[in-house]
Order: sequence, then structure tokens, then C-alpha cells
Amino acid sequence: MHPETLQLLTLSILHPKHGKLGDVTAVLVNSRCSNLFLEVMDIDTELFTIGSAIFDKYGEIRPWLVDGEYSKGSGVWGRELNDGKLFFVFCVSVEPQYRNQGIASWALQQLYASEYVHKDDKFLCWPSPVPRPPSEQWVTAFDGIVDFFRKVGYRRVGATAFFAYSQDPDHPSRTKDRLDDFDPDYTFSTSGPHPRSALYDAISADKSENIVQVIQDAHAKDPSCIHQPDSHGFRPIHIAVMSDNLHALRTLIALGLTDDDFHSRQNGDHLTPLEALSGEMCESREFQEIFKREGWEGHSNTKLQLEAMLKRAMGHPMPATDDEYISKKKWGCTCDKCHGGWLSPRTMIRLHDAAEVGGDTVLDDIDEVVPREPMETVFIEFHPFLSYIPLRLWRDMYKTFISGYSVVFRTIARLLSRCILPTETTVLAEAVDNFDYFENKSLKFYFDKEGRVEYALAAMANYAEEDPFDLYVDDEPFKKASRGVNDREFDIVKKMIGLNPKETWGPYSASPERAEPMRMFDSDDSEAEELKAFFGEEESGGEEIDEEESEEEEGEEESEEEEGEEESTEEQGEASTGEEDMDDS
Repeated sequence: MHPETLQLLTLSILHPKHGKLGDVTAVLVNSRCSNLFLEVMDIDTELFTIGSAIFDKYGEIRPWLVDGEYSKGSGVWGRELNDGKLFFVFCVSVEPQYRNQGIASWALQQLYASEYVHKDDKFLCWPSPVPRPPSEQWVTAFDGIVDFFRKVGYRRVGATAFFAYSQDPDHPSRTKDRLDDFDPDYTFSTSGPHPRSALYDAISADKSENIVQVIQDAHAKDPSCIHQPDSHGFRPIHIAVMSDNLHALRTLIALGLTDDDFHSRQNGDHLTPLEALSGEMCESREFQEIFKREGWEGHSNTKLQLEAMLKRAMGHPMPATDDEYISKKKWGCTCDKCHGGWLSPRTMIRLHDAAEVGGDTVLDDIDEVVPREPMETVFIEFHPFLSYIPLRLWRDMYKTFISGYSVVFRTIARLLSRCILPTETTVLAEAVDNFDYFENKSLKFYFDKEGRVEYALAAMANYAEEDPFDLYVDDEPFKKASRGVNDREFDIVKKMIGLNPKETWGPYSASPERAEPMRMFDSDDSEAEELKAFFGEEESGGEEIDEEESEEEEGEEESEEEEGEEESTEEQGEASTGEEDMDDS
């Protein structure tokens, strides 16, 4: 990972006469980090909370924030958030005696004008007072901070608690009046006491077949009970889904749920039962991808059964059986064309091309080998395919060995051309007697010298993953192939073709500095300590914007702000920006 993936920026507001007036602290995300965006954000709880609420692991906006009926909020933010770098504004602070003079908004403008910012970059914040004020003052302080950010052009991202700013004056967020910005409906709250009937408690606690009779008895006494929301707006169907209670959901559907039951968002989460289930499945997947070494193990069968029941009852086109649905959706397929439910048509094309390139490249580079001598180390470690052979075998990388390695790639390409999954078993079976005498001889030599099919599979998968989509912009078969979320899921591909995620599969290097695992962040020790201190001082619970700004521009007229900015400029106030790289400690 590039050492400047994350940078901590501190813009200090300095005055020649009055000294330091305040500062603005922000974290700059220089790269969306391939599919590691959420892992990078996990350096800090608050950074992860903001990042994961808005973006997926690729650093792209969550689809429901663009298309969701409620979740999109005012709809001013869309996929343009995927473009440019991201700045997370952590703290805006002005000394008490200098507030209400437009200094904070002036300081933000200096940040936007700094050398670190480009026109497509976006700014995000989580308005909240720091330190946390007494409970009776919380609402006033919070509303003041939100109002400040709205005055300086920030608008809410979907229905989240977070706000964003675009430098484009014609962006929908900049043309949206601050008074018309979206505010979540707080009619229901998921905090505090949650009284509910015995039926709700039973659905939550009993997942056995006994719950069937409990629900039927309650329905016999009061047919409306299966439609009644609790004090937080959650109906029995919500409770059944959130409790993973298959028997309860099946029984409720059989007793006659209405369209209103399936589509109601009048609850503390503002989600329909199906949306709530989809959200849980997404969270579970991302948790496993980040924190489990073996990675995601597919959606649970129980949740897929719940999803199938809901969709079938709602009239969605569905396979005949739940088993068929589970097989198709286990690995998140959205195009219904994935081989085995996980290998998308576009990924199949990319893997096939990578295997062909691997076979040709390795074979072409045999000329670099001196007869009866192994290939030079310096050539191997910088080779896109040969570097996936473990170091201990480099001494045996003679021409015959390399030729056999090339045959493995060509065998893999043959299988993929027939839509057959390449694994050790299928590759070995395909290779038998399918090549000429010399190729078969080189293949035998490769395996006799402890070469493995997996080395070629790993090289192929990584080459395909790193191959940019831009190369396929004019590829007709690729453009015609169905598009789906699994087009980039190479972690699943590697697992399914037999590459154990707990093992290392290359590339390998003989150079110590290249062989060391690359750190996600890199900086010297002093910068690391400063970074630790910064995040260590942050309050938990998302309080990222200093409460000193809670009153800064409440009731302030535009003329006052302009006057304050002129005063700051006339008195030669200056903004200095300090920069540190983040460390992964």
C-alpha cells in the first residue's frame, strides 16, 4: 500500500498580533485502495464509522444512498462521490474570543484552496460537539453545528448522519437551499425502553417449531396482532426477520400479511423487512472480509432462506425452490449469470485472457535462460508470472521447468474457454495427453521438481485482478457480458480455485526489502506517535466537530461573515498547513 494513502492535515489559523486563533484538522484519503478501503478506514473508529456508512470496500458510494426510496435523502449526492480524493474534516475550532466573525468558514476556504485539494475532491464531516455537553444542552449545540456546516455549503449524504461538500458551484448539493436539506424522521427511536407484547418476545426468543402454535393462537384471539407495530414501529415481520426466525416468518406469511407489512418503513430504522435483512447480510459480509483471515464464507443459508421467503411472498421472480435460490445467491451474485453463483461472465473473460498472456509471456521469456543454467534471480522476481514460483524452486528454473509452467497456463486457458472451473484436479485431468511429446515431457519435469498448479492459478488471478477495466473498453465479448457485483470479487475467485487464503501465494522476491510485507501506512516514529496522540484524544461516539463552532454562525448574517473574513485578511491572518503521514500502528 502506498505510504501516503492517508495523511493527517492540520491547518492552523495564525494572526501576527493575536497569535493562534484556531485550527482545522482533516484526514486526506489519497487513494480508494482497490478493495481495501474499509480496512484502511479501520485505523480509527470514527473514520471507519463515516467511511463504512457511505462507501463500500472499493471506496464507492453505497447503492441505497443513490437509489433507496428513503435512504437517498434529498438525492443531491450520487456516484460523483466515487471521484477524486476524500477529506474527512475531523475538527473545526476557533478560540472563544474570536468566534462569530466568520473565521471558521474562512479557514475552510483556505483548506479548499490549499495545494492538497483538487477540483474533484470531496469533503465529509460528522457534525457533533466535542467534548459532549450536558444532556440538556445537546440538541442546541448539535443543531448549531449542523446549521454552521449547512451555511458553508455542506449537505446531508442520503439519510445518514454525515454531510459532504463539493467544490463545484453547480453541484446539486450547492444549489439546494440549506433549509430544504434532508433531515431524518425521528418520530421513532431505537434507543430507550422498547415495550412490546408477549408475541414479539416469543418471536425473538423461540426459533423452534413451537413458535408456530404461539403465533397461530395469538392470531386466533386477535387477527390484527400480526400487523400491529410496537412502540418503535417494528411489526412482527420485522422481528421475525431480525431474529432469523424461519418458522415465525413462514407462519406470519401463511396467516396473511399485507403489502403494508412488507413495505412499511415507519420504524426506528426506516427500513422495510427486506431492506433490513439486506443490510444485515451486507454488514456480516464486510465484517468477515475485514476481520476473518479466511475471508467471507458466503451468505448464511438461514438469511438466504428468509430472503427467498420474503421475495416470493412479495411477488418477485424466483426459482422454484429455496435450494436453487441459495445456490445462486450464496456468493452474492446479482446478474444471475455467475458460474456456480460466484464466477461472473466478465471475470471469466479476464481470467482466460490472463491465463493466455501468462502462457505466452512465460514461453517467450525462455530465451532469457542460459542453457543448462537456471534463470537469473533478478529476472524472476520482477516477472509478472514467474515471481509466483516460491524461492526454494528458483534453483530448478531451467528451460524445461519454465516450459512446463507455460503448459499449465495454457491448460488453464483451455478450461476457461469451455467455461470449466480451473482447479488442481481439472487442470491435471485436462493436461493428460493433450500436448505434444516435448510439452508433456516439460510438464512432467515441472511437477517432478515440485511445481504446482496453484502457482499458475495465483499468478493468473492476481494478473487479472490488477488488469485495469480500461483495457476492455473496446472488447465486444466483454461489453456484451452481464455486469454484476462479482466482476471484481477476486478474493472469492482465489478461494474457489483452491488458493487457501491462510497461505501465501506470491509474488515472491529474493530482495529483503521487497520480501518484507508492505505496510498499509508508512511514516517515521515521531509522526506515528503524533498520529496516535491525535486519534487517542478523539472522543468516542462520533463527536468529531468541535463544539466551539456550535454557536459560531447562529443568527449570523451574510454581511457579518464577509466582514469577518475581510477583517481576518486585512490583519494579515494566515493559514499554515502541517502534514503527517498516517502509520498503521
